[in-house]
Amino acid sequence: MNNSITNWKLLNILIGLVLILAMVQGCKNNRRTQSPLFEQLFRDDSTTFRGLDPGDSLGKVARLEDENMQLFEDELGLSYRYFPYEGVELLIDYHSDNLQTEQQTDRVTSIVTNILMEDEVEIAKLYNEMQAYFNRKYGVSSGSYGDLRWNGITHHLTRMEVQLRLADSRNAITMNFVDTDPKSKPGISQ
Repeated sequence: MNNSITNWKLLNILIGLVLILAMVQGCKNNRRTQSPLFEQLFRDDSTTFRGLDPGDSLGKVARLEDENMQLFEDELGLSYRYFPYEGVELLIDYHSDNLQTEQQTDRVTSIVTNILMEDEVEIAKLYNEMQAYFNRKYGVSSGSYGDLRWNGITHHLTRMEVQLRLADSRNAITMNFVDTDPKSKPGISQ
């Protein structure tokens, strides 16, 4: 009898271990995986875009952006052009509020990104991936598929509007991250 109780306990332990292993494996399989391009655009969840936020300085942008990207600089801010993969082109603009304040500032008030892709299927997948990410990060969107908006807050406590648009031609995505209250921030020159 003692032997059958021991066998029963061992069987229960083995069943428990098998269930735990199955649950761990299931969690690994359910982990969200993002495309390599998505990973380049959203490096981590603590920032808005490529490790940056509206409110950051243009100097920080210059330090963090890839030195292999073509850089254009003017009174509006910094613009980058980049070809991360064959058939993919990124155009990224970091705008300061120089024209609004009539003073030279170094503060990013908007980030505009255009993603051009030759493959309509891949761009649709990327759009859906970005939409799901923004829904998780900023909550429910307004608008309709192809033209969505969210309201969010950056780690600078800056209110911003996020816009995600799919071009009618289905070969481009535009993202806008706009500081909706740039002059109310303490320490910002007006």
